[in-house]
Amino acid sequence: MKNVNKKEMKTNRTISEYKSKLILLFAVLMASSTLMAQNGENTIIKRAQKLSSSPKTSISLYDITAEILSSNNNEVRIELDYIAKGKDEEVAKLKTKLENDLLQVSSSGEVKIDLTFQNNFDLEIMGMKWSKLTFKSDKKETIKLKEFKVQSFKVWLPAKQNMTLSAKYSRVKLQTNIEGSLNLDAYDTELTAKSITGDINGQAKYSNLTFANTGEIKLSLYETKLHAENTSNGQFEAKYSGIVIKSMQDLKLDIYEGSLLVPTIANANIKSKYAELSLGSLQELKLEAYEGRCKLGDANKLTINAKYVEISGDKVETLQMLEGYENTITFDAIGSLNSKDGKYNNFSVGELHHSLSLSGYEDEIDIESISKEFKNITISGKYIDANILIKSPHAYRLQGIVQYPDLSIDESAYKIKKKIGDENKMEFEYDYKEVNDASPKIELHGYEMDIRIHHLSFE
Repeated sequence: MKNVNKKEMKTNRTISEYKSKLILLFAVLMASSTLMAQNGENTIIKRAQKLSSSPKTSISLYDITAEILSSNNNEVRIELDYIAKGKDEEVAKLKTKLENDLLQVSSSGEVKIDLTFQNNFDLEIMGMKWSKLTFKSDKKETIKLKEFKVQSFKVWLPAKQNMTLSAKYSRVKLQTNIEGSLNLDAYDTELTAKSITGDINGQAKYSNLTFANTGEIKLSLYETKLHAENTSNGQFEAKYSGIVIKSMQDLKLDIYEGSLLVPTIANANIKSKYAELSLGSLQELKLEAYEGRCKLGDANKLTINAKYVEISGDKVETLQMLEGYENTITFDAIGSLNSKDGKYNNFSVGELHHSLSLSGYEDEIDIESISKEFKNITISGKYIDANILIKSPHAYRLQGIVQYPDLSIDESAYKIKKKIGDENKMEFEYDYKEVNDASPKIELHGYEMDIRIHHLSFE
């Protein structure tokens, strides 16, 4: 028999023990893997409860895709499908928590649905993923899981309700019409909603909101896109946001570095900085703007207080500019234009129908056509440049006092009533055709004015 020394025996025993430990460790890992697979299967929680008529509903969501559907009966139903992986006791604790706290209905019928308990989950440490769910409770409960994921979440609610919706990092489809109001707090959330007959109030940041028909909308927006079909009235405070509303009545907007598009609107009161505004035809617009653009259709009344703004449109009946500074104003037609104490403004008017009153400093105005029915034109100020074309002019009076005038007219077409002075200062009064007390006037008063008046006659 061959002898085996003690060293070899010890080495063989060590290898054998090591293999045994590896086999045991592998068995433990396999058992652990089996355990994880068992408690990692889909869990579905369903709850339902009858409600009073027109309940108040509060829904809070965190990192969830949710569908809110119509309930045929006067009840609330929820269905939550989720996966949780971890120790059995932790997974069981989670299920108990969801079953007890996810849906709560008070004795008065108020509904509370809360899926915001999880916080700071899906951590990755040294290549391994861990989750930690923190309950918002007085006990400061915590559940530690390997993984937690909501597969789907559905809520069925009656149409008649007033809803409060708070959502972060979520996608929400409101697929039932709400016959009531919506109070909204959205953060990094995509919300798609059908008709809401009541008012919408609240705020949204980094979100995308889509509504069909709504009541009045009052929202504070930050880096948010909002789209609505039809709404009665709107009040918005918006930064870095885009608003598109196809049709509405009255709008009150304070916008900073964003955009607005409203093709159909009645009245608007807008304060803007660095914004792009596009409006359809409307009755009245009050605009206070700084460095941006505003485009609109026809308007009955337009009041502007603006700096460094481009404003253009089709036809406006009455345009009043207050303290305008370095603006470009372009309209196809204006009934009456009144600009007071402006500086460095540039006006381009296709046709002026009734009257013009302009006082300013280094303003320029180009009127392609003045209707023969015009009433009065008054231009005053310093360093004014005006180009005026009158179609088929009736009798009118041209008069004024200008220091350093540059008046370009066809004097042979006028009867000179008064002409006193020279190129340094001139006082003048010309009559075109046979004037009377009711005849319109063109009056010029100022310093270094460059005025050109031309006639285009079809007679």
